[in-house]
Amino acid sequence: MGQVNLASFILSRETKAEALALAIPGATGALDGTVPQITYGELRKRVASLQRGLARLGLRPGDRVVMLAPIGIDFFALALALLGAGQVLVFLDGRLDRRRLLRVLQAAQPQCVVSVHQALRFWPLLPTLWNTRRIVTDRDPGGFGTTSLASLLVAQTRSGEPDEPQVVLQPEEKSALLSFTSGTTGRPKGADRTHGILLAQHLALKAHAPDRSGEIDMPCFPAVVLHNLACGIGTVLPPIDLRHPGAADASRVLNAIQRFGVTSMSGAPAYMNLLCDQILQSSQKPSAVRRLYIGGAPVSRRLARRLMQAFPGANAEAVYGSTEAEPMASVSLAELSDTEGEGFLIGREAPVADIDLVELPEQAPPLPADGLACFRVPQGESGEVLVRGPHVNKHYVGDEDAVRRYKVRDPDGSLWHRTGDLARRDTQGRLWLTGRQPDRFLHRGKRLLPFVIEAALVDAIADIRHAAVVAHAAAPEGELAVSSSKESSAAVTAAAREVLSGLGLSTIPVRWVAEIPVDARHNSKIDRPALREQLAQSGGPR
Repeated sequence: MGQVNLASFILSRETKAEALALAIPGATGALDGTVPQITYGELRKRVASLQRGLARLGLRPGDRVVMLAPIGIDFFALALALLGAGQVLVFLDGRLDRRRLLRVLQAAQPQCVVSVHQALRFWPLLPTLWNTRRIVTDRDPGGFGTTSLASLLVAQTRSGEPDEPQVVLQPEEKSALLSFTSGTTGRPKGADRTHGILLAQHLALKAHAPDRSGEIDMPCFPAVVLHNLACGIGTVLPPIDLRHPGAADASRVLNAIQRFGVTSMSGAPAYMNLLCDQILQSSQKPSAVRRLYIGGAPVSRRLARRLMQAFPGANAEAVYGSTEAEPMASVSLAELSDTEGEGFLIGREAPVADIDLVELPEQAPPLPADGLACFRVPQGESGEVLVRGPHVNKHYVGDEDAVRRYKVRDPDGSLWHRTGDLARRDTQGRLWLTGRQPDRFLHRGKRLLPFVIEAALVDAIADIRHAAVVAHAAAPEGELAVSSSKESSAAVTAAAREVLSGLGLSTIPVRWVAEIPVDARHNSKIDRPALREQLAQSGGPR
């Protein structure tokens, strides 16, 4: 295996020192009082300073460092310092509850934790942290064994210490970034992105959307910042709470787009829908935005049409991917909006991705000599999406059950990742998402796929905010829950019943709810376990 490190593209490249690397409008600023933006030259100096401080702290290559600090310039500078020095970044979902956080810390087994004082002051109550180094980002810790981030920003070099950022090349199979999600369906999974996979994902994204000179990107996904920095382009994070993009102040985002001359953007549907509302109401269209990417959840035809209206000059795409494999497929919003079909259109595979649609048991058996062939679903039918490629992660940290459940070894030695998503392939080779494998259910003896129903509803009824059909304890044959952008529920539920009738599903009951729970990460996917519990606890269909 080769020796690689994504940080080498950032810390050793020829990007002009004065070029904008990162800006965070609305942030309070870095610890040393600088404004919340930094050039590539300043970033490299900051990384070198942090690396000297980390070395004096005793961190070694391979040590795991949990990053629980607020997103800011110092967050990314520290991430680069650690990645370049060969430490392992551990990213946690910022909305983990206490029970899941303890599970994640137990699985991660970190040697260091970076967070705010308010969180780290309880470290004596967490045995996992007793022997870890602790770095506080927001103040002088004033406690035994805890270091402030400010103290790591060493101004002067000692004899023998480098004054430039260092990059320690690592074997491709060594861990570089562990990402723990909120795990709403069970125990949080720690996706292990090795140095080889992290680089492969960067190259796959770069091939999908080649960077251009002078590009200023505004991603709503923090992990994209590392990709942007490796491309040498400028990044402007939106002035929002990235933990709750669906509650963004769209006017502040649009002001930042104009101020920094943003040329490309990405975000989840809930976030993009808010921007559409603001743009279409104000008629202030951000004409400088030339590229637009929507991901993190399915994109409806109605949203695609609104986005093309709000960003008329942009080359806009819906991108399908996950933490384990990014990207997998994509489709232009123009094609998406003009194409009728059952489910959510996600387009054709990315060149780097090999996708198959199969029907496998929950615990996949060893594959025969012909691989997945005997499990492949017929043309046009829905099957589970399996993907393989150099950019697909192969392991989960501290969770061998998840490895057995989600990874399938092919006889040729390659590894398939089971996404749990259901999709069908049309006659033109395009993929359509039809649901999640655990969410299928029987209604009057017929197996139903939720996305087929929900896509028809959100496209047909403008006032629907969310729609989800689920089976639960009080409605084992399914119930449709809808929430709307208007206070009145009668018109929306009546329209939903009409759509169901047109689908031949008039026997499915409809219930209007004030709020349908969504995922904590992007505020766009329905949190179906939470919805099932909510509907069951409030009684059966009405």
